[in-house]
Amino acid sequence: MTDGQQPGGYGYPINQPGYGPQPGYGYPQYPPAEPPAHLGWAIGATILGTLTCMVGSVLGIVSILFGAQVHSKWHSGDFAGAFDASKKAKTWAIAATVANVACAVLAIGYLVVTLTSTSSY
Repeated sequence: MTDGQQPGGYGYPINQPGYGPQPGYGYPQYPPAEPPAHLGWAIGATILGTLTCMVGSVLGIVSILFGAQVHSKWHSGDFAGAFDASKKAKTWAIAATVANVACAVLAIGYLVVTLTSTSSY
């Protein structure tokens, strides 16, 4: 055995700076906080969707499904999956809100046109 090598003969110097476990590398790095699930927004968009149009309601339900996955994925250690589910829940909640607003604007426009038009009966 030569000087500074391990008994296995692999050629790794021992007791040298820069070798072996480095400080801070042996422990998992956790993200700072659990991402938001956006469930309040998703539920509100779903309820509003039942009042305006079914498209917003269906998109809101998809948002609720993704939002419900955030907490369970976070606590099982799937941090990337939790952030991905949070992002998808937000995207679907935005889509549901846009669909609800578009349906409401179209409904109001239809009512205004219908009520202000003159009929020739």
